[in-house]
Amino acid sequence: MNILSALLASGLKNIRRFGQSLRRIVSWCTDNIYFDAAIEFITVYLLSNLPFLFLILSHYLNTPGIQLSWAESFNVIKENWRAGEILIFVSALLAPFCYVMYLYNRARRHMPGYWYFLIVLLFLYPASSYIFAHDRLAAIRNENFVQNSSLTLYSMALAIWYMGLVFQRRLAKPPIDDSSGRADRMAEQLSQGGA
Repeated sequence: MNILSALLASGLKNIRRFGQSLRRIVSWCTDNIYFDAAIEFITVYLLSNLPFLFLILSHYLNTPGIQLSWAESFNVIKENWRAGEILIFVSALLAPFCYVMYLYNRARRHMPGYWYFLIVLLFLYPASSYIFAHDRLAAIRNENFVQNSSLTLYSMALAIWYMGLVFQRRLAKPPIDDSSGRADRMAEQLSQGGA
C-alpha cells in the first residue's frame, strides 16, 4: 500500500508540474506578439485560400482514377494560378499594412524599418500593376518569367503582411518610456546655463 500511495503522490506531483508548465507555455503564447501574429496570419491565410482547396477537391472528384498526392495538388494550383491576378492578391495583402503605417504616423510613433517598407511598397504596387495590365492586354511574352515574378511578388507581400500584423500588435502596447530622468537632466542643464 505504501508503494501505491508513493506512486500516486509522484504521479499527482508530475501532473501538477505539467499543468504549471502548460500554463507558462500558454501565457507565453498569448503574450508573444510574434506568435499571436502568426496565429492570425495562418488562420486568415488558410481561410482566404479555401477556393484553391475547393479547386483541388473538384479536380479529384471530376478526374476518375487519379491518385491523391501533394505533387498533383500543387500541379492543380500551378495550372490555375494566373499571373495577371497578382495585383488583386498583393493589394489585398498590403492594404492592411498601409493602414498600420498610417496608424503609426497618427500615433506619432516610429515604425521600425519605415523607409525600407515604403520603398518595397513603392516597388510592389507598380510591379504587380504592370503584370496585371500586361495580362489584361494579352501582351505577356515570357510566361515563365512573369509566373516566377508574380510568385516572388506574392511571397514578398505575404512577408510584409505578417510584419504588419506584428507592428500592429506593437502599436497596441504602450511605448517604452526612454525619458527616465529627462526632466531632471533638462533642469540641470538649464541651471548650469543660467549660472
